Amino acid sequence: MNAVWKVLFCCKWNPDVSNSHDWLELYRIRTSIENRWKRGEHQHFISPDHLGKILTMRVSTITDRVFARFEDSLVREINLETGKQEYQYPCNMGIAIQGKYLATAQSTGEVSLWDVDAHSCVATFSRPSHKKVYGIHIDLDQNRIAIGGKDGAILVHDIETNKILTKFAWHDDFVFQVHIEAQNTLITGGFDGQVLMGDMRSPSDVKPINIIRQETPLHVVRFDAKTLLAGCALGALWVHDRRMQRTWNYEHMHSANLFGLHFDGKKVATASGDGTVGFQYVQNLYAESIPPPMYYQIARNSTGIWFDDDRMVVGASNVHLLRFDGKDSQWEQSVPFEIRQTVTS
Repeated sequence: MNAVWKVLFCCKWNPDVSNSHDWLELYRIRTSIENRWKRGEHQHFISPDHLGKILTMRVSTITDRVFARFEDSLVREINLETGKQEYQYPCNMGIAIQGKYLATAQSTGEVSLWDVDAHSCVATFSRPSHKKVYGIHIDLDQNRIAIGGKDGAILVHDIETNKILTKFAWHDDFVFQVHIEAQNTLITGGFDGQVLMGDMRSPSDVKPINIIRQETPLHVVRFDAKTLLAGCALGALWVHDRRMQRTWNYEHMHSANLFGLHFDGKKVATASGDGTVGFQYVQNLYAESIPPPMYYQIARNSTGIWFDDDRMVVGASNVHLLRFDGKDSQWEQSVPFEIRQTVTS
């Protein structure tokens, strides 16, 4: 099984830098960076073509594994250090990771909960109607799992008993994102363009708070105690200040659907269907006029992104998994090489 993955090539990620905002200088930097990627000067996992595209990915910092869902209806568990595949799980819908547990969904409506250490299925949940499932969140503290479906509803199951604890019919279309925060706060994002928040202890007919409402489908939601970010179709990034209750819309963060989003409270990384990844500081997103993000051309279609202080992992359709090594200081040194219009509201 491990033979299908080639050895991880190790190179440092050292982009050219400049303090100049001269267009010729920025163009030189852009050309240099793109040429490095074309020559393969990055750490990367390469898989055989027959595996197809990576459609989504999750990273577990507990197990130091990447879980990538491929076009061939399998989630492959890949060691982040060695690049070797360690296991695979059947899945053609949504995935979620929490601690050592992985949730995978099938188009039959079945959601399986796996212990990734033992590579065994510990529980199974089903949605007999509206079987397509994308949004899943595993809440180990309260021993429950929240599952969002095509019908716009979120079902919350008890993991041990499999009993449905509650149901929230919040959205008008696919539920793509489900998150449980602070024990009883439920945050969801849907194909109807809404980000909603509500108390899970409230009666199911109580309407949630509408944090973001816009017209294009919503693909990904990430947040911490202060900031909520939402990536949408057509490359838009929405930013919500949860303390001040203010919202900004950056309509042209990318030129195609924004599929991947990761932030650590300080920095934001985005991945788009236009093949680029972008980087920005969170504090800049609250400014009236933000500096343009740094953009790097990665692949034909970037579908997921994750980073820590030393590593960045990108899921892409034509080259599959890329891993870059670099120290946190390089964020401070890098400059943008492509200017794109941003709009605040």
